[in-house]
This record gives sequence, C-alpha cells and structure tokens, in this order.
Amino acid sequence: MKVLLINPPPFNHAENSRFLEKTPIQTYTMPLGLGYIASYLEKHGYKVSILDAYVKKLSYEEIESRIREMSPEVIGITCLSDQRAAWFRLIDVIRTADSAIKIVLGGAHPSLLTEQVLKRFSPDAVVLGEGEETMLELIEAWQNKRDLDAVKGIAYLQDGKVIITSPRERIKVLDDLPSPAYHLVALSDYQGWEFLTMLYGMLGIKKQPKYASISTSRGCVGDCGYCSSPLIWKRRWTQRSENNIADEMEKLHSEYDVGFIIMTDDIFTINQTRVISLCEELRRRNLNLMWGFETAVQFVSPELLHHAKKAGCCCILFGVESGSSAVLSNISKKINEEDVLKAFRMTKEAGILTGAFLMVGNPGESEKSISETIHLLRKIEPDIILPQVTMITPSTKIYSLAKEKGFIDESYWLTDLPFPYYTCERDLKTLLRWHRKLFYYKRSNVGILLRTMRDYIELHTGIRISRKGITKAEIPR
Repeated sequence: MKVLLINPPPFNHAENSRFLEKTPIQTYTMPLGLGYIASYLEKHGYKVSILDAYVKKLSYEEIESRIREMSPEVIGITCLSDQRAAWFRLIDVIRTADSAIKIVLGGAHPSLLTEQVLKRFSPDAVVLGEGEETMLELIEAWQNKRDLDAVKGIAYLQDGKVIITSPRERIKVLDDLPSPAYHLVALSDYQGWEFLTMLYGMLGIKKQPKYASISTSRGCVGDCGYCSSPLIWKRRWTQRSENNIADEMEKLHSEYDVGFIIMTDDIFTINQTRVISLCEELRRRNLNLMWGFETAVQFVSPELLHHAKKAGCCCILFGVESGSSAVLSNISKKINEEDVLKAFRMTKEAGILTGAFLMVGNPGESEKSISETIHLLRKIEPDIILPQVTMITPSTKIYSLAKEKGFIDESYWLTDLPFPYYTCERDLKTLLRWHRKLFYYKRSNVGILLRTMRDYIELHTGIRISRKGITKAEIPR
C-alpha cells in the first residue's frame, strides 16, 4: 500500500488570533514524528512520501492536486491542537480527492480527545501514542483484510460505536528505530528561525549554518499543570544511546551539511551520564557541530556543562516559568529559587549562553508574583528570555481548572479557535502588561514603573506614547 504522511497547512485565525501571535507560528524544523513513521514503514518495504504542507504553505487546492497525483491508499495526518482547524478541513479535502483513501490521525490531540475526534470526523483510525509499530500493524491489517481489533494502540468507529483496542507497550529500545526520513523532505525549507539568528549574533557568527533537530528521548518525568506530556507519556522516559545519537548527528553533518543541531527533548539531561558520554563521543569523532537543548534546572552539573561546552554546546534553555514559589506550586513545577540560581551560575561559568522560559498568568499570578519573577531575573541575568502568556491546552490541569470555573468546555475543541489565554483570574490587558514588564527587568524600579504606566495607558486607550510621539495602538479584546 502506498502511504502519504501530511503535516497540515498553517491556519490563519485572522481576527480570532491570539493578541501576541497575529499570524501562524513559523515551523523551524521538520516534523520528526512523521519522519520516524516514514522511515519505519520504509524499513518494512512500504513506499512512503511526506507532504509538509505547513512549511510549503500549500493551499488546500494544491494539496488536493498532490493527493490526486500521488494516489496514496493511506494518508496519515499529524494533528496539533492549536492548528486543528487545518486538519479538520484537510480530512474533507482527502475525501473529496478520493473517498477510498484510509485516513489515520495521530498526535497529542486525537490521543487525548479520541472519542470527540472519532465521532465528529470519522477517520478510519486514530493512533494513540507512539506511531511507528502501530502504523505498520494497522496498514498490514488493512492490506491483509484483517479485523482491526487485534491492532494495539488504535481507536476507530464500528457501527457508530467507539472501539479502543488494548494499549500498546512503549517502545523500549529507541535505538531499534531508523533515523527520521530526512531524504523525504528538503531541510533547506526549515531555515530562517529568528531565535537562531539572534543566537548566532550573540555568538558572533556571521555566516549562518544550516540547522536541524533531533529527538534523543521520549517522555518527561515532570507533571507540570500546563503541559500535556505527562498525559501522553505517563511520566515514563525512554532514551537513545550516545552512539546512536552521535550517528544521527554525524549523518546530518556529513550528508546534509548541518552545522547546528537542536535537541527537541522535553528534558535532555535527565540521564547526565548519557549526555557526558555523548559529549565524549562527539569529541572522539571530531564533529565540528554546534548544538543546544532545553532542560530543567535540577538536571545539570559542573561536570556535564564542562563536557557539553567542549563538545560544541553553545546554548541551554531552562524552564524557569516564575520567580514565585506559590505560582510554581500551583502548576506543580517542582523547582525552587536555589535550583534556578545554581543552574544559571554553573552554565555561565562553563561559558554557555543561557535562556529562560517564562510564563505569565498561571493560576495565582499577581503583581507580587511578577515582581518576584523580575527579582529572580535580576539575579540570574539570562542571555535570552522567552516569556509567554499562559494558554489553555486540552486535558491539562489548567484546562480542568478553567472548566471548573465555567470558562471553557469540551465543545471548544470543535471550533476553529486557537488555544485561549488563561484569563480566568486576570483580564488579557493585565496579562499583556505583565508580559511586557518582564522585558524591563534590567531597568531600575523607577524605569519599570514609568514603562508599565505607559503600557497601561496604551492597553486601555489605544494611545501609544513613544519617541515618535503619540500614535494609535491596537487594543486587545
């Protein structure tokens, strides 16, 4: 059977866009999940294509034309919650092109809202959790005209009833999976990420190298209230070996001319011994690569950071979120100020650039908690700050809290709307003012006061006061 895997096109929410994101977020790396499924199916003899309609910015007419041209028998779609309106429409496009095509949905959204997705859109199957082994068995069942009830880890409709099969065991040895099918996409499509442009500037790099991303583990040991990862992975973490990771990095460097690699793991350094061994292996192979990763502040040490720096690591992004212990407790973020101070101090001493992910508007946020975050930022002095306003995502603890407050219900996920901001406790204007305030942390208390007064006027009146004079500004709804 011929298989086509599609990353849906961007959906522009226009007037319904979140205030800080007026256009769809640009993708900056290939969809690794589709890449893994493609290579796994290829390994077992199937002809597979990847159509990344997102990075190509394809219209639905262009997608339909490609489908007719390729004539696949099975189409798999990766389904993101925030862009669900795109795959809602894509399903209709596929059925218009050829109603005989088997449609398979995968990703976090259909795994978390399985019954709703099946009853509303009637795909031929939903893959729950990891997709490689499940997709192979599903296609084999269709090809050999076998019943689907023996395929673990799927859900489907039968006579209008939702059938969920036995759960599939997690893949224990990730090294057994082939590398993502990089040959099925053009890595040159995934360039121009503004964050890396900023990073290269800090590093003094004028000629920007090609970059790519890799995943070295799956899952997360955390249980943060804003995140769906604990629900998908059940807080179980699996890892690839250092040699297997180094092989993929070397392949990207030698075959695809990649000079910067982004580790996409939720927490890259859970097993510090593995990371140190990887660093030693990269140095042994003499790979001239730069790389960076995200991790939690309690999972770094001077030894790890020393090895990482020598092996080409140039930036680490930490999940700080807030300087308030009360807010951190409310979102089940099990870190404290001493963890944060220690991690940033050690990383700076190792000569690695630091970044801080921050959130504004979590449950319990207040003027006091924002001031505590600013106080913490002044202590850690990150090279980069990445703040965002808290959003409500399906099935998370924050979503449950918003439901209890009557702010949202299950029907929301059948609309075309993006993730809503968590405005159950504070209005959007207040959250946006706090969001801006974090960028002023290097200024004096008087400087922060003057700027927040200016922001208050702008956000409530639409009048912007700047060096250019008085101009109109958009007022958030």
